[in-house]
Amino acid sequence: MRLCNPDCLIDWRAVEPPKFKKDYEGKLLRVPNFTRYRPDGADLPPDGAVVRIERRYNNGSQFEMQVSWRCPACDHPHTGYVPEAWIAEDKAQFVEPIGLADATCAIGDHPSVLYLATSYSHPDAAKRAARANLASQCAAWLMRKGWCVISPLSMGHAIAAEGAALPSDFAAYKEVCLRMLEASDALVVLLLEGVRESVGVAAEIDHARKLGIPLNQIKLPGTDTGDTQFELVHNPRWWR
Repeated sequence: MRLCNPDCLIDWRAVEPPKFKKDYEGKLLRVPNFTRYRPDGADLPPDGAVVRIERRYNNGSQFEMQVSWRCPACDHPHTGYVPEAWIAEDKAQFVEPIGLADATCAIGDHPSVLYLATSYSHPDAAKRAARANLASQCAAWLMRKGWCVISPLSMGHAIAAEGAALPSDFAAYKEVCLRMLEASDALVVLLLEGVRESVGVAAEIDHARKLGIPLNQIKLPGTDTGDTQFELVHNPRWWR
């Protein structure tokens, strides 16, 4: 099983529709069951996906909304059309993200396994240690919500620290990392300094795309997010 819908990782709260329909554009909408209402919509997002309303228009017989959704595996944008009446019929809800979802919200019949990746290599040993520490903290944050997490950096840094002769670059751990990724349901990239230049993260993203494993992003929180340690990125943009 793969987490084809990364929105399973996000806890969503239903909100009231905008007072004026002209304000629908740009808002987020969750549709629990696309296929039930539009069995012909092969290009529509997976059930339960959160889509962005791009525009509303009158097709001559009813008002429809053009919605967009970016595939987490191929990173290609998908667009579709859903009846505006779905909102009144409670077939679609306006939502906003409120944090990390409990793992029980995942789709499937066995616990979902998340592979956590981030940048590591740096000439300064203190920088490497700080990145490994943040990766472990992020893994613990996910695990407290019930997610099963593989954190290669947490393991590799501890091993490398046991001897100066042991390698710490990605090449030394590439084979085992990609094997673990193959057994995972989703790749989660922690956005730390240097992540866009990381050879290891690039290889993991490419391998996940090759296998159709969906990609997700987690970032460090902003200054106005209270005590939250980390923050999931909805509909992330990728650099490769």
